[in-house]
Amino acid sequence: MKMKKLAALALSAVFALGALTACGGSSSSGSVPAAASASGSGSVSGASLKEVNIGLIQLMEHASLDEIRTAIEAGLEAKGAEYGVKVNVDYQNAQGDTSTINTICQQFVGNKVDAIVAIATPAALQSWLKAPARAAWNSERGGTLTNGKI
Repeated sequence: MKMKKLAALALSAVFALGALTACGGSSSSGSVPAAASASGSGSVSGASLKEVNIGLIQLMEHASLDEIRTAIEAGLEAKGAEYGVKVNVDYQNAQGDTSTINTICQQFVGNKVDAIVAIATPAALQSWLKAPARAAWNSERGGTLTNGKI
């Protein structure tokens, strides 16, 4: 549970960073390494954490979406290093194909990633529809959130 809280905290920071920098005018290229070194024995509330697996899905290649992805990877790497956690990012690009988005999200759920980060609305919607947490949320409320209308 603490790993999920750490992942949520890291993702919140990354999204804040991404919101501030995603539409900026810089034109950097290249990618940021996705894994941080687990050289320390980082702890959050006394619990030693070692590894977090993140599924990162992007709708398509586009300069602004690529910049968001780079900021997310950099933020995850920085937070991982700060807490002594190795962050494994499984980056997948759907190339604009909605059926591919569905397949990628199913793969992430099957691989039991700790969190799914989606870049662009169609990817976010599909990841939400496939997330096990959504199923638990729905069952706690006695039905489905959308009643099959999405």
